[in-house]
Amino acid sequence: MGLRCLLISINTVTTPYVVFPLGLAHISGALISRGHHCEQYDLLVEGGLSPLADVLQRFDPELIGVSIRNIDTVDSTDPQFFFEKALHAIEEIKAQTKSYIVLGGAAFSLFPEAILKKLNADYGITGEGEGAICDLADQIENDDAPERGRIFEGRPNPEKNWPPVSYDNKIAKYYAENGGMLNVQTKRGCPFKCDYCSYPLLEGNEFRYRDPLEVVSEVKRLGKSYSARYIFFTDSIFNDHKGEYLKIAEELVRQENKTPWSAYFRPSKLNYDELSLLKRSGLHAIEFGTDASSDRTLKGMHKSFLFEDVIKSQELADRLKIPTAHFIIFGGPREDEVTFEEGLKNIERLSRSVVFGFSGIRVIPKTPIHKRAIEEGLVKASDELLEPFFYFSASIKRSYIERRLEEDWGERDIRIFPVTSSFSQVSEMHKMGMPGPLWNMLL
Repeated sequence: MGLRCLLISINTVTTPYVVFPLGLAHISGALISRGHHCEQYDLLVEGGLSPLADVLQRFDPELIGVSIRNIDTVDSTDPQFFFEKALHAIEEIKAQTKSYIVLGGAAFSLFPEAILKKLNADYGITGEGEGAICDLADQIENDDAPERGRIFEGRPNPEKNWPPVSYDNKIAKYYAENGGMLNVQTKRGCPFKCDYCSYPLLEGNEFRYRDPLEVVSEVKRLGKSYSARYIFFTDSIFNDHKGEYLKIAEELVRQENKTPWSAYFRPSKLNYDELSLLKRSGLHAIEFGTDASSDRTLKGMHKSFLFEDVIKSQELADRLKIPTAHFIIFGGPREDEVTFEEGLKNIERLSRSVVFGFSGIRVIPKTPIHKRAIEEGLVKASDELLEPFFYFSASIKRSYIERRLEEDWGERDIRIFPVTSSFSQVSEMHKMGMPGPLWNMLL
């Protein structure tokens, strides 16, 4: 028979652009492949929860999965906290149904106990939820529901062939029309140990790859079925150390892909031939996770490359005329006025690139920066950290960082601080029908 499952995305953040709820599509595909019935509902697409009553009456779900993607902006210059909106959404959903409510998504996975307790849902699932939610749906269907209040840890999928991805037509077309961009994942996990990063917590600490044919088939399907004009590969890092990403590029070339794409890259160990292949496959722009601007602060962030590697990567992209953006966090471990000023000079060597500057590091539980913050007495091990807390090196004042960035970057289009200052431009360009992240237009 199968269980009736309704998946809801409550994310309504639209800046700098709307982001397709890819997790819903993966979870939906897994449930359907297990024999359950699944529908999707997106607050952003529907304009809120008002139309939900009709969906509940028509579909009468027995399980409702709620995806909590964002808990705050992760930006100290714009510290918005979205928890009250999530609480309001859950209360409205509970008021309209007696179904089992299961919480999941990236934000929930990072603060599961605190969020489940505060939102008073039935269950929670952390990490990769495909297997866990299917098991839970099976148990509920068999009248063997677990004790309420439990949190289930998602199991990493060891198989190369992932469960099918099920896109909702209305949701996918909304995102394709509002920014022209849809998302695809080619791998999960991350073996690196960058101080601030939550990817290893969410997806595991090793790469697990998806079949290249499956990836490219999905890219083509998004273009054909939903008129996607731009693809963003959402991997933690696209250019993995084993070179599996090159197989994706080769298959894109073989199938004559015409849809431009972008992804997150490490600014290290790239070469001309490989980057040339990526460009032929449709690579339109690169977002480099550079994260710090001096060798000392790179080491403090536990980055395994030097700034000279960043320069070489940038020069290589310049040769191939591929637009690049670098994301730099100032005020992290080992930052002082000397490293900061050195960093500003280093950044000037990234001549043909957009640089986004951030002030301080949002501390996420169980990340390396969390351990450092505890050791330095900035937070307690018992602090839940649900409300945003930002780490700043004790060797430099936040006011110094922000004053100098405003002095040095204030009148420059391709040096952006605070990051929110670019949002209105991106929004206007999307309204004009331009697809993609669009920071490349600043170049």
